[in-house]
Amino acid sequence: EARMLTEFPTVAELLALAVGAGEGAVGALERVCRLSQGALSDELRRCLADARAGASLPVALQGLADRTGLLSLSRFAEHAANPLLTLIQVTPFAAYIASVTIWLHGFGTRRPVLFVGTIVCLPAFVFAAVAGLRGADPAAIDLLRSVGAKRRELWRRIRLPSALPALFTAARYNVGVALIAAYLTEGGGVRGLGTTGSRAVAENNGNLLWATVFCMAVLGLLALGLINVVERRLLRWHVSQRGS
Repeated sequence: EARMLTEFPTVAELLALAVGAGEGAVGALERVCRLSQGALSDELRRCLADARAGASLPVALQGLADRTGLLSLSRFAEHAANPLLTLIQVTPFAAYIASVTIWLHGFGTRRPVLFVGTIVCLPAFVFAAVAGLRGADPAAIDLLRSVGAKRRELWRRIRLPSALPALFTAARYNVGVALIAAYLTEGGGVRGLGTTGSRAVAENNGNLLWATVFCMAVLGLLALGLINVVERRLLRWHVSQRGS
């Protein structure tokens, strides 16, 4: 992999020159393979062999990426963000919410609930979006590319619709997480159901405590109902909505 990374700038420059001279994608790869030597050139020759054997060029290039471990820019960004998102997801937010609330109040933030809710919900949404975007049908992408579709069109018609089911699943999961985070944040001093619940516990008032639990359950049901309505409107074409 180190040798391939060393060779990559030269190969990229040769590819740019070949494409600029009017070569197609396959022709540019063939020219580069003839003019260059090395580990990366060998992998490009294997990629061309896969394409000649019937695989589409994007599929052949993806095979090259899987074999070599070389990441595209999008995968580089994903791997750069993964450690932070994983740390947020695996750390019990009940352990740090009080500290974050105090810190935000120190900076004059009046809406710590929104900030904390965003933090605890972000990892599930990001992981769902990445999985959904990667799950886009390669054949459908190749078909649109064959008729001259631009990147924006591919995103609007293929990639984003492919990610929507996973995003709605993440939204359902995040309803409970966000409500718990909001309850604990409010219990740290912000007015709301969390404060009422904390006071009920301190006063040993079971009726008031169960009232806050009921209100939280109602809020969760309303949020899930809203998500279901939006999902049915946006995913009428999806197999999960047939017969519903």
